[in-house]
Amino acid sequence: MRNQSTVRAAQITVLAGIAAVIAAAFGLSAAELNQLGHDAGWSGYWAMLFPVTIDVYALISTLVWLVLAETPEDRRQAAAGAFAAVGISIAGNTVEHLHQAGVIPISWPVVVAASAVPPVVMALAIHVAVRALAVPTAIESGKAEKIAWAGLDEPAKLARVRDVIDTLTATGQPVTGRTIAEHLGTTDRTGRTYLSKIALTLTSE
Repeated sequence: MRNQSTVRAAQITVLAGIAAVIAAAFGLSAAELNQLGHDAGWSGYWAMLFPVTIDVYALISTLVWLVLAETPEDRRQAAAGAFAAVGISIAGNTVEHLHQAGVIPISWPVVVAASAVPPVVMALAIHVAVRALAVPTAIESGKAEKIAWAGLDEPAKLARVRDVIDTLTATGQPVTGRTIAEHLGTTDRTGRTYLSKIALTLTSE
């Protein structure tokens, strides 16, 4: 069996190494993209924001893809965003290197492409944020409702269903197993079951 302190030390070393690699990679990429920003027309500190829009977006898209995404569709979208950002970063670095080597000039297509990056990345980042933060919140809320329902005894469940039926009726919504289930955070089958139980209770009264 491996010594736990040795494993812990190895984990810390790996994490430190990963942080160093990320910092170095960002620095190298940022240097070229910053210069490309200058060449495309931004001046001073504004050009420094150009690598941030690309490389930081690549980082957050990757984290959403691998960690935060809750559904396959969200993972696909986040992965696409990550690959797109990496591709843009590679293209930007390549163009600037070739320009510095005197191979290509910074012509108007490069300026147009660089100018389009910030607004496009901003829209994509907002989309990622909404999907990563809003959707999990809704999912967690649904899970909490199901846990709360499972912890109730039978009289309390029947009382809650009656409250839901009263709410649906008062707001003019259809009273069905599905609408009850949506309010309870349970399955449609559970909604139908308790709708039947309430109907039997009313009949016996």
